[in-house]
Amino acid sequence: MDRITFVRRIVAAVAFAAMAVAPAYAWEPNKTVEFIVPAGTGGGADQMSRFIQSVIAKHNLMKTPMVVQNQGGGAGAEGFLSVKGSKGDGTKLIITLSNLFTTPLATGVPFSYKDLTPVEMMALDEFVLWVNAKTPYKTAQDYIKAMKAAPPGKFKMGGTGSKQEDQIVTVNIEKQAGVKFTYIPFKGGGDVATQLVGGHIDSSVNNPIEAVAQWRAGNLRPLCVFDSQRMPYNDKVTADMSWHDIPTCKEEGLNVEYLMLRGIFMPGGVSRHGLLLRRRAGQGARDAGLEEVHAGWRLQPEPHDGQGIPRLGDEGREDPRGPDAGSGLPAQVTRHFGEGAPPAGPFSHRAAREETMQQETQGKAFGSVRLWELVVAFLFLVFGAGVMWDSWRIGARWGDDGPQAGYFPFYIGLFIVISAVMIMVNALRMRADKGGEAFVTRAQLRMVLTVLIPTILYVVLIDNPWYPLGIYVPSALFIAAFMRFLGKYRWPRIALISLGVVLVFFMMFEIWFQVPLPKGPLEAAFGYA
Repeated sequence: MDRITFVRRIVAAVAFAAMAVAPAYAWEPNKTVEFIVPAGTGGGADQMSRFIQSVIAKHNLMKTPMVVQNQGGGAGAEGFLSVKGSKGDGTKLIITLSNLFTTPLATGVPFSYKDLTPVEMMALDEFVLWVNAKTPYKTAQDYIKAMKAAPPGKFKMGGTGSKQEDQIVTVNIEKQAGVKFTYIPFKGGGDVATQLVGGHIDSSVNNPIEAVAQWRAGNLRPLCVFDSQRMPYNDKVTADMSWHDIPTCKEEGLNVEYLMLRGIFMPGGVSRHGLLLRRRAGQGARDAGLEEVHAGWRLQPEPHDGQGIPRLGDEGREDPRGPDAGSGLPAQVTRHFGEGAPPAGPFSHRAAREETMQQETQGKAFGSVRLWELVVAFLFLVFGAGVMWDSWRIGARWGDDGPQAGYFPFYIGLFIVISAVMIMVNALRMRADKGGEAFVTRAQLRMVLTVLIPTILYVVLIDNPWYPLGIYVPSALFIAAFMRFLGKYRWPRIALISLGVVLVFFMMFEIWFQVPLPKGPLEAAFGYA
C-alpha cells in the first residue's frame, strides 16, 4: 500500500467516524466535533490528530468544525474518562495509543476499553532509540557498552508519561541488556525530543514523527528501531541516511521488539447504523483529492474498517469466530501485547508492562502512599495536640469577661487532631493495591531535592548569623549552579548570564530605585554597605 492511500484511509476513518452515530443515513453532526488526544502536545498522537483536523477542514469533509483537545492527565485517564462519560455522543472521538490498555492497569481508574466503540485501527507505530548527535555513540552497542561501564541509574531515559509505552520499552531494554536507567517522564513526545536536544536526558525511544525534525536538523541520532525488520522507506532524511538505514535493535544485539497501535474510537452506545454510514461514506473521502498529502509518520499500515476491528480483549487473543464473537486483538497486535515470548525470543511485553507497574512500589519506591499518609497524619496529630496543650495552659475556658486567650486556638487544635485521626483511619482502611502504591520514587525524589536543596542553601547564604553574603553573590552562584549541573551549559555562557543578571538587578534596585537589598562583604568592599 502506498503512503498516499494509507493517509487517505486515516483521513477517511476520522472524517466519517464523526458522522457514524445516527440511526438514519441523512444524519450529520450539528455541533463542534471534539477530537480527544489522551496525551500531551507535540507527540505523535497530537501531531496526527491536528494533521487530520487540517485535512478535514481543507476539503470540507464535515459541515461542523473539529476541535483537537489534549487531555493527557493521569497517563491519558483524563481523556478516556471524558469519552466514557459521553455515552452515545457521536460528536466526540478519541485517538488511542497503547495507553488504552496500560492506563487502567497503572492508575486503577474506572475505565476499560469496553467503554468505547472501536471505529478504525489505523496502524502500528514504531519506536526508535535516539541519542543526542553530539554524543560519541554511533550504534546501540556503543550506547549499551557505555551504560554498562557507568553506575546504575546514571544514564537518563526520557519518555512520554509514566507507566506507558516509553517506560515499557525502557524496561525491555533494561532486562535484555542488563542495565539500569533513571526514567524521567514528560508530558509529550515533543517535550522529550526537546530535552534530548538540550542534553537534559541521555536517550529516548520516541516515535519517528516525534523526532524526525531534530534528526533532519542534525541534533539527534537514531541508533536502532524496535521492530523485527527495518523500516521500508528509502528516501533520505539526512544527507546520507534514510529510515531504512536504521538497523533493527535485534541486529545490534538488543533483542527487543515493540509496536504501538494507533486507532480511532468513539464513546460507547453509538448506533450501528452510524457505523454503516461511516463505511458507506469512506470511499467518498478517499476520492476527495488528497494527492498532496505527505505521509511523514513512517507507520506500519494496518488499517481495518469499522467491521474489521476485533473486540479488544483482556487476554490479547483473536477470537477465531470473528470480530463480534468475543474478545481479542488483531494478530499483529497480539505479538506485542499478548503472551510472553519463549526465553530465547524477545522479552515478554506483558511481563515488561507488569514490572513497569510495580517498579515504583518496589525497589525504587521511597515509601508507600499508606506510609506517608500515616506519617503526615501523625505529624498533624502531634502539632494539634501541642496547640491544645499550650492553649489549655494559658487558659482555654470562657471567663466572666469572655473567652480566655487560648479558647479559640484550643478548638482549632482539636479540629486538627480530629482531622489527623480521620486521615490515619482512612489510610489504615485503604485498599492494599492503592495503599501499597509508591508515594514517590527515588528518581522523582532526587529531582525534587535537586531543586529544593540548592534553594535552601541559597536562602541560608543570603542571611545567616555566621557569615551573611547578601542577595547578589548567592544569586549569581545559584544561577550558575543550575545552568551548569542541570542545563549543562559551558562556563563562558554561565559567567555571562549569572553575572549579567545580578548586575542588572543591582543597578535596578541599588542605584535607580534606591531600594537597598541585603548585601554582604563584597558589596561593602565597593562602598555599598
